[in-house]
Amino acid sequence: MVTDVGAPAVHRYLEPYGLPLAGVHGRGEDLALLTPHPDCLLRAMHSSGGAAATGVLIGSTVAELTAAQQAGLRFIGLARNTTAARQLGEAGCDTTVTSLAPLLEAARSLQP
Repeated sequence: MVTDVGAPAVHRYLEPYGLPLAGVHGRGEDLALLTPHPDCLLRAMHSSGGAAATGVLIGSTVAELTAAQQAGLRFIGLARNTTAARQLGEAGCDTTVTSLAPLLEAARSLQP
């Protein structure tokens, strides 16, 4: 999990969903490294041995798409409205969903 917020907030927010997290890479001390800078993505990829080949970033902003592109990651856009879908599409996002439900279901199906 990568985010521009702190790791403790991520754990509190995601706990009810029961998703397995290999790690949380959140905001560091240097605020110049917030998204669209790919710092969090690069840290996550480094700690997992270079997940660019299998990793995917799910995000809802052009800044997140930009960070994924700079890090060499695939990207799935969460577009909850037509404006977000248009902005992501114009920025080069090939895949969008309107809800996280199908992605959560797919992630849960991967659990042993």
